[in-house]
Amino acid sequence: MHVLMNCLSSVSGGAVAYIRHQVPRLMAVFDRAGCGHQITLLAHVEQRPLLRGINEGRILWLEGARPEGYRRIWWERQNMARIVREAGADVLF
Repeated sequence: MHVLMNCLSSVSGGAVAYIRHQVPRLMAVFDRAGCGHQITLLAHVEQRPLLRGINEGRILWLEGARPEGYRRIWWERQNMARIVREAGADVLF
């Protein structure tokens, strides 16, 4: 199973804490399971400091202007299905 984790809205508070502390542990559990499951993160290049220490090959970086608020919601509505399909993800989280 390939999980694509949308981190685009993780910019402050609990979402940032979750990404920093829980995502590396979750990725390690998937890796140890040895059953072919993987997690790929979807993030904006401005979030690079937040994801320091995570294998770059496990991150899909978005470049350009970072959509926020309603623009991000609209952007996701227009683009997420294509991104999931191109990443070969089974699940979007």
